[in-house]
Amino acid sequence: MTASPDVAMLESPRTAPPMHPAPIPRLRVALAALFAVASVVTGLGCTSGSVVRVVDGVVVPHRFISGRAYAAYARGVYAEARGRYADAVTAFVEAGDADPRGVEPRTRLGAVSCRLEHFSAADKAFDEALERDATFEPLWREKALCDIQRSDLKAAVRDSERAEELDPEREETILLHVDVLERVGDAQGALREVMGLTTRRPSPSAWRRQLGVAERAGDEPAARLARLALALHPDASVPAVSSRSDRLALVDHLLRAGDESAAEQVGRAARLSPPEVVVRAAALGASGLALDRGERILAAEPSSGDAFVAAIVGADLARDEAKLEQLIERARHRELAPPSALGRLLLLELLARRTGPEALEGADLGADAKDPLEAAVAARLLSKKAQR
Repeated sequence: MTASPDVAMLESPRTAPPMHPAPIPRLRVALAALFAVASVVTGLGCTSGSVVRVVDGVVVPHRFISGRAYAAYARGVYAEARGRYADAVTAFVEAGDADPRGVEPRTRLGAVSCRLEHFSAADKAFDEALERDATFEPLWREKALCDIQRSDLKAAVRDSERAEELDPEREETILLHVDVLERVGDAQGALREVMGLTTRRPSPSAWRRQLGVAERAGDEPAARLARLALALHPDASVPAVSSRSDRLALVDHLLRAGDESAAEQVGRAARLSPPEVVVRAAALGASGLALDRGERILAAEPSSGDAFVAAIVGADLARDEAKLEQLIERARHRELAPPSALGRLLLLELLARRTGPEALEGADLGADAKDPLEAAVAARLLSKKAQR
């Protein structure tokens, strides 16, 4: 099971996180209780038919749910949050009886029944919830947690995977799947999952989990990247012990994640100018970022060779012919500074894409590059040249 952020901050990254009940957000308890009181006192929702509800700040149409069901559900959430699972069971049963179509009370009933190790009752509640809405992500997450509690790891893999399919951006769900993969011994699968999360949605809790998973998997580069990211969050300076290659790796990771601001912050510590950072985005294939940031830098620094290369490579990768022509036409009337070694290689790559491998004849393809990203582009060029 995924540890809460507060617990995750304290746990040793070399130790698998302990099992414990999923936390119940305080806001959820308060809102459920408030709505229950409002329902009873004001008669809100006392007619049949459709109603509206606010979900994550958005007003959406919803089926009618009685005040009795809300009040019972609120009591169940309150009791569950305080570890009074037997009282929670009673309340969720009442909520389910008052709301025959409700998936939420049956999901919570299954969860608390599992905590009490009443596994048959948990299965029955989960099955009833599935009959009502098999696409309800929290249901699959709670099923996976229950699978772990009864040591059915094969089922936990299946159920946590299904939860992630239903809500692929929820950190809590992804980290649960990571935990399950580690429990079944799939260290590389767990590392792929958590690195995917830190790429798409980097956060301190995700980086902490990557550090733990990477250390347990023996992947020192992934662990080193996580340590550096954590050292930089939120306002810490780059540790003096970290190498420039570590910082470049983090710049590239942040660019893949689309975090331009953080990439430039780390880039400064790696002695990279903003144009040198954006040209890395182009080398990584981040066409939108390269084009947008490249153009913004050119507006402030019209002679920047790297910003020009980043912009035209971004336009080329995005297949925006009009923008590419516009950028080249503007450059004809400017005196551009020579691009960096990486920028020069990207310009050669663009020419080879446009005119064929003959454009590489006699060119220095950077075979002795020390920067891993520069070396990767050089390797692409050598492969392209070999196609002649």
